[in-house]
Amino acid sequence: MSSENETKGKVEVFYFKNELTCGVCRVLGGKIEQMLAESFPKFELCVVDTVTEPEKAASYGVFSVPVVLLYIDGKEYIREVGNISVYELKSKFERYNNLLNS
Repeated sequence: MSSENETKGKVEVFYFKNELTCGVCRVLGGKIEQMLAESFPKFELCVVDTVTEPEKAASYGVFSVPVVLLYIDGKEYIREVGNISVYELKSKFERYNNLLNS
């Protein structure tokens, strides 16, 4: 069992995709991975394929793709759906990252 201090400041990025029918998903995933590796290495990325894990997607209220969620300490702060700009997503992530590190 983890203590509150161990999860304090835990940042998770969930990327929901369906590469079978979503051309945007095929391209966006790599761009998100690169952005996180370069700018937010402490953010944990969890990729969910809605084809193989439909129950998990539904449990997060995801019924279309692509979707990017930002969770901090288990609470949702950002939900981007559909036409996602990596530039705008990075800007939003930076705002929360700065708050966490201040």
